[in-house]
Amino acid sequence: MGNLRFAVLLLLLSGAATPSKAQQRHARFEGGQDSTRVVTRAWTTMRVAKWSVLLAATGSAAYGFAENRSADRAYEDIERLCQDSPDACKRRLDNDAYEDAALEARYQDVVKRDDRARFALLAGQVGIAASVLLFILDLPGHPAAEDIPYHPRPLRLGLDRTGAIQVGLRLDTR
Repeated sequence: MGNLRFAVLLLLLSGAATPSKAQQRHARFEGGQDSTRVVTRAWTTMRVAKWSVLLAATGSAAYGFAENRSADRAYEDIERLCQDSPDACKRRLDNDAYEDAALEARYQDVVKRDDRARFALLAGQVGIAASVLLFILDLPGHPAAEDIPYHPRPLRLGLDRTGAIQVGLRLDTR
């Protein structure tokens, strides 16, 4: 019963609470907020291009990585086969191809996968570099923002690093 009374009392007191002075919004500058950025065109050609190139480059790199892993696994299978039956791998034709047609076909598949992986990884790197260039070109070309004026108090009191009291006076020379 005591917990219920405490909860009801807490609920009543929280409803009567008013925001403190620190929670109030005060206008510090007379001109209002000037730091907001106004976006007039959300979907520019450059914005679509840079994100599209980045997406395509990432996809190409992921495909290249997956294709490389697949080629590596297939080559490891060929190596295991050659360890299990070395005679099948030692016999070669004049053009350095395997005498066993099935083994040669597997090896040529590995070579094709490796070539595809190399091309996809290279395309991914070029695409990421192009995307970085597009991101740099799309940086806003606006001049620097206006300075917000700062008018410090004329008399300052404080402590320095050693704990000694410091008194400062600022005089306008305008």
